[in-house]
Amino acid sequence: MARKPIWSVTFDYPGRLGDDPGAELRDRGDLAGAEAAARRALRENAKARGPGHKDALPLLDSLGITLLCASMFREAVPVLGEALRVSGEQLGRRHEDTLTRLMNLGLAMIRADDPEGALDLFDEAMELKAGPAGQEAGSSGRTAGSEGQEDWQTLTLKEYFGIALAETGRRLDAILVLQEVLDALERLDPPDERLIGMARINLDIASRLRDGGFGSGPNP
Repeated sequence: MARKPIWSVTFDYPGRLGDDPGAELRDRGDLAGAEAAARRALRENAKARGPGHKDALPLLDSLGITLLCASMFREAVPVLGEALRVSGEQLGRRHEDTLTRLMNLGLAMIRADDPEGALDLFDEAMELKAGPAGQEAGSSGRTAGSEGQEDWQTLTLKEYFGIALAETGRRLDAILVLQEVLDALERLDPPDERLIGMARINLDIASRLRDGGFGSGPNP
């Protein structure tokens, strides 16, 4: 059985994570305790304020990130999906933090063996990021130094889209997208060497995959 590639990605915290009941336990490596703390906080929040309340958003983030850290990707998908829904309602679908939650969900879907769903999600996110008139949604300030260059979130989103293309067997399309991302990252001023290094790893992985799937080894 072919091994799945291990992509160089990170699950990002939304900028307004807020209360994180599992943070200290997660930092100590107690993921089971962090999960229990987040679930308990969610139950108490639902009891006090009703299900789906806006105050549940950071608690959903906490539980979702904890499940991702524990590689419990199938369990994380519905939690991250609910966080995305609440974030979209509270902040708007084009808000930077909503898009971060969308990217986390898409990565979890890839790891949960649903790359087609992730591809659709990333495609939607890129449309939302571009906006109705080609204007990008508000960013966190981690932007390029020159006019016309894309910000880090747009480039990361494109990179994840390329990974989803590779996971669905579209290797050549993935290589084109990932090369474009790497070129753009190398033009950023100042450059982010961590992001550049991750992009190089992902481009190398995509280049070694067989067309139409992962096959049993690298391309010749």
